Amino acid sequence: MGGNQGAVRILVDGRMFRGRMHGLARYVFATLQAMASAASDWHFGVLEREGAFADLAAELPNIEPIPVQADPFTWAEHLEIPRRVAEWNPALFHAPTIAVPSGVRCRMVVTVPDLTPFHFPRRGWERLYFRWVLAPALRRARGVLVYSQHTAGDLVENLGVFREKITVTGLGVDPALARAVAPAALVDLRKRLGLEEGYVLCLANPKPHKNVEVLLKAWDKARPQVDLALVCPRAGWLDEALLSAHRVHRLDHVAEEDLPALYQGACLLVIPSLYEGFGLPAAEAMSAGTPVIAARAASLPEVVGQDGWLFDPRDPGDLAWALANLLHDPERRAELSSRGRARAARWTWEDAAQTHLRVYREALR
Repeated sequence: MGGNQGAVRILVDGRMFRGRMHGLARYVFATLQAMASAASDWHFGVLEREGAFADLAAELPNIEPIPVQADPFTWAEHLEIPRRVAEWNPALFHAPTIAVPSGVRCRMVVTVPDLTPFHFPRRGWERLYFRWVLAPALRRARGVLVYSQHTAGDLVENLGVFREKITVTGLGVDPALARAVAPAALVDLRKRLGLEEGYVLCLANPKPHKNVEVLLKAWDKARPQVDLALVCPRAGWLDEALLSAHRVHRLDHVAEEDLPALYQGACLLVIPSLYEGFGLPAAEAMSAGTPVIAARAASLPEVVGQDGWLFDPRDPGDLAWALANLLHDPERRAELSSRGRARAARWTWEDAAQTHLRVYREALR
């Protein structure tokens, strides 16, 4: 065991981060970094796979990586993780996802990013997991963190969690997204991705709740005279006719370092999801000055508010109308860009870290 033995010892489960900054990994990495910076007299252990936190630990000496083998949502985690927690002997264990190992005996805080697998199960066991594994873990937990008021209500209604136990924490936006990208870099990115100037952007994945098919139907109906940059891997389940339709460019992946240029080069971002626990791309796009069209569903109205355009996610015609209106109204886009930048300034990882530290302190009383 490393670190100051007199310090408050917090153990965070970081197994979902393996170097690639998808939404959940970004949350774990960025909040840990901000917490360790803000509470330099505390000692943070982090369960890791494949040396994922080595660079962060080199930057912040009060972070101690703890290698483990078990992946989330495996039987092995219920054996290995409680043993490693007991060996490290923290004052508090934080499970930042719904993969909560049973058998952890110390005080615990759990983050529930969303209830997507409960509402949109793809496997027969997923709803049972929420009832039999997650719900008991939330009852044992000293505190529960969520990204939005919507998810808080979802937990109360569907899993019977007491509202008083739940704290809403905002997420953060990388300040680099708000810094202007050089015009030459925007041109270079478009050339590499095969896009024309003024494209519409959508960041998604193949899961049904992302509702990409409604976007493609709306796009086919509106037939805008711009490109649709659809960042969506493994899209074989989508209608090939829609994917090959009018100016649709599907991209498997965009590198992390290209995100500022990708957002700033877009004239609009569309989020058609039926369910999101927060909707980080909306916040990121607004920070970059890109107007947002988002589904009127789940947490997205909380994030976008009156500073974007909301539509019915089950109606391709409503989305087609929104696209046509904003693409033909540069003044309205400029207004939403300005308002979005101001709104996005409220989301910082430093604020999120302070919320987490407050919940930890309350759990340790």
